[in-house]
Amino acid sequence: MIVILMAGAALLWWLLPGNPKATNSPAHDIAAIPGDTTQSEEGNEQYRELAQQQEQAARAVEHQLGKPEISGTIDERPDFVSPMEWRVLKSVAAGQPDSDRELTRLVNRLRFAKLREHWDKLKGSDHDQERHAIARQLLDDIPQRVDQQEMDASQAQQLQQQLLADLISDPQKRRQRAAEEARRIGITFEMQSSRS
Repeated sequence: MIVILMAGAALLWWLLPGNPKATNSPAHDIAAIPGDTTQSEEGNEQYRELAQQQEQAARAVEHQLGKPEISGTIDERPDFVSPMEWRVLKSVAAGQPDSDRELTRLVNRLRFAKLREHWDKLKGSDHDQERHAIARQLLDDIPQRVDQQEMDASQAQQLQQQLLADLISDPQKRRQRAAEEARRIGITFEMQSSRS
């Protein structure tokens, strides 16, 4: 999904007004005049603006901690979705039979991906409180990702194990919690006590 979004971003950038390669005008086939940096400056400015919007959206995902996934129809772009991502998601959803439902699914999937990326960046850092809050949010959201068939049970269980290893240091408590989390995604297993 992230690959699709990045491809969509590249396509949107390619088609943005001011991108010299986006037009078929013969004037754009002529070599640039030395000292004429207008086109490259416009491209750089557009890139900086897109990058800034992406960064703002990435930071805004932190405000999703403790909140349930979005349900129902989404009429406005959530803060954690950049304007470019919003255009791509709406375009992808528009091609589906139930476009409103698909847009909601895609927005929640992007939210999950951004939270996961943020958690991955914080692994091994001193930001325990923030990292643990994100880990708890991801654990809450994993069953929905499995229900939507965006990850299989094996991938989900592997991620659950990683998150729980970060959250719970006691091996026995971690195994108990792992069994609880596994049941949330439809997996059951027997716990055996370790004897030392």
